[in-house]
Amino acid sequence: MKHTKIAFIILCSYFILSTASAAIQTEKTLGQQKIGAISAEGACTLDNLTEQFSKKADKEGASSFKIVAAGGKNKLYGVANIYK
Repeated sequence: MKHTKIAFIILCSYFILSTASAAIQTEKTLGQQKIGAISAEGACTLDNLTEQFSKKADKEGASSFKIVAAGGKNKLYGVANIYK
């Protein structure tokens, strides 16, 4: 029982720490430095497109991103600026 509690605590800590470092979508970029732009395509919903941007921003070392263009009909595409 003791080992189960310890494993649970470690697992919860891992999820909290991994979520805390994810890039977030932002509207205000004051005080942040633009470090580039990313694009995404093939998303079925805006949430999927935002998820793609978040993952790509994380890979680039960004702390946040701002979507500047999005469009499409059946499959969505877009461009976002990334900030540190």
